[in-house]
Amino acid sequence: YCFGMFQQCNFNNNFVSIYIPVPVSAQVDAMNQNLLIVDNCIFKSTAPLATNYASQTPAALVKPLAGILINSADFQLCTFNGFDGLSNGIISYRSNLNPRDCWFHNIAPYSNQYSSFTKGFFNVDYNGSGIYCQSGHTYSQLHQTGLGKQGNFSFENCIYAIFADRMNIESSQNNMTNVAKGYRITAGQGCNMQVYDNTIDAQHDGMQLLQNDGASKLAVHNNTITFGDNYWAQYAGVRVYEANG
Repeated sequence: YCFGMFQQCNFNNNFVSIYIPVPVSAQVDAMNQNLLIVDNCIFKSTAPLATNYASQTPAALVKPLAGILINSADFQLCTFNGFDGLSNGIISYRSNLNPRDCWFHNIAPYSNQYSSFTKGFFNVDYNGSGIYCQSGHTYSQLHQTGLGKQGNFSFENCIYAIFADRMNIESSQNNMTNVAKGYRITAGQGCNMQVYDNTIDAQHDGMQLLQNDGASKLAVHNNTITFGDNYWAQYAGVRVYEANG
């Protein structure tokens, strides 16, 4: 096992501040065997990034890609962290996450930069997510708790607050304001998904629950949702589509 601890760190203007690459293994579901503690850290962007190195993919552009980008790893602790002015807050693939008492503000790409890299299931662009998480053949877990349903804003000025593809998810105690979409949760066959005790102020849909046929559990309750009022767009508080349409 490798163990990483980051406490009371200030990460400013990094392309990615904490990065765990894809494990070097021939096994499809190999894990990195890394445990992370990230506590009381700030990830922010206050100026354009330095010039990228030759052949960097994706190339570093105006804003950071993410504060944290991890592959096949586990958070032992992720508490009291702030993410501000980034393209994405946390990006995780096949990893277990437990962010608690974290905040994500002003999360949006600069002029769609990195969008060729930030593709989730169904080729949907997750760029601008406070938290993006995707599982593989084994179902990873997102257990997220915010700053309180009526507390300080855990998500503010994000395109997506939480975007989850094929994940077990439990998310609660968030106060979201001025997000385009609060939650997008997709491809949850066999997954346990619970979203409760949140306040969501969304410009478009409050929640999008898509192609979750065959979920082990899908529970949405005790959420207060304000959503977009564009008549032609027909936004919804909770939008549900299953694979059969």
